[in-house]
Amino acid sequence: MRRSRMDIVVDVLEAAKNGVNKTAIVYRTNLNFTVAEKYLELLEKQGLLENKSDKYITSDKGKVFLAKAKEITMQLETPLIKTKEKAMENKASLPKAKQMTLQYEAPMQKTQEMNLQYEAPMQKIQEMNLQYEAPMQKIQEMNLQYETPMQKIQEMNLQHEAPMKKTQEMNLQHGAQMQKTQEMNLQHEAPMQKIQEMNLYESLIQNAREMSLQPEASIQKAQEMNLQENLLMERLIREITIQRENPN
Repeated sequence: MRRSRMDIVVDVLEAAKNGVNKTAIVYRTNLNFTVAEKYLELLEKQGLLENKSDKYITSDKGKVFLAKAKEITMQLETPLIKTKEKAMENKASLPKAKQMTLQYEAPMQKTQEMNLQYEAPMQKIQEMNLQYEAPMQKIQEMNLQYETPMQKIQEMNLQHEAPMKKTQEMNLQHGAQMQKTQEMNLQHEAPMQKIQEMNLYESLIQNAREMSLQPEASIQKAQEMNLQENLLMERLIREITIQRENPN
């Protein structure tokens, strides 16, 4: 990972806190001699570094600068660390949510199979209801027509005892089918409750995904702050270079 100029300055000042030669600074900061020499000259000119008997030591001004630089770096790293921690938490929650989704696929499939099994008897019941509607409607029409002549109604009732008895038997059969359908509906309630729980877990997955998008804003803000820091450091170096070229 490429270090910023501020990181290099901090590394040089940190390495020279107790007084070291140029070679030690090169090895401790992992720089080559050419680059290290440029930074040593720059820091010495700014009064952040002192050269005593071929040894470089961080000055009091340099120590103050080093403390402030560390404080700024810590402030920049804190949101990044929190962002990484949130990202790790989100990654940990996603596999768990996926596992829960897989656990509920089986009852969903079983529910679909049960629905298919219920369709046949329900369709048969509807067909039976349609068959019952025609004779029942005819009986109601006949009752309306013969309300006044009570004797004729009694005769017609005697004539229709047989189909009425048959209708009652069909109604009893229909009642048994309806009771069986109610029992099947009660069995269906348990997987439906599991489906509702699965929908709740799906909303939790959606919230986890939305939370995973939030760290991107913090990372972008940290990158913008690093860019501003680089621009300020470049401006400082340009001013130092100009002062060096034009001492008057």
